[in-house]
This record gives sequence, C-alpha cells and structure tokens, in this order.
Amino acid sequence: MLKLHQVVSSLKEIEYVDKECRRAGIGCLECKKILADNLIKILKPIQKKKSELLKNPKTIKKILEEGAGKAKKIATATMAEVKEKIGLKI
Repeated sequence: MLKLHQVVSSLKEIEYVDKECRRAGIGCLECKKILADNLIKILKPIQKKKSELLKNPKTIKKILEEGAGKAKKIATATMAEVKEKIGLKI
C-alpha cells in the first residue's frame, strides 16, 4: 500500500501511514480509507471531464480524428526512417 500512497498521498500522510502501519498503530481499513479518499480527489476532475465529453459524441470523434492525424504523420516519418536505415527506402 505504501507505494500507492507515495503516488497519491501527501508527504504527511505517507509518513503517518508508514510509521503507523509498521507499529500496528492503524489497521488496514484506516490506511485504505486514506488512500481511497486521495484517489477520489485525484480522479474527480477526470471523471467530470469524461461525463462532459460523453454528452457530446461529435467532440469525442473530432478529438480522436485529430489525434489519429497527428499519429499518422509521426508514424509515416518514423517508418520512412526505419526503411532508410534497413535499406528498404523506395
């Protein structure tokens, strides 16, 4: 659990959980409650944005199409470089 806390919890919470878990000062439920609360805080804006996007499928499609276009340009350039390096440049 400590590794997950290191990603989402404050330094104060990490130190508290580390110390108290090692000496059995807190139980697993308290440790996980702190972790869950922090995960919820981090995920809340992401979930809000997802809800907003799901209301407009055209926006999602536009974002995906733009991303695919950018990815295609990068992939095309990369493949040209690969072909040149292995002697397949046509």
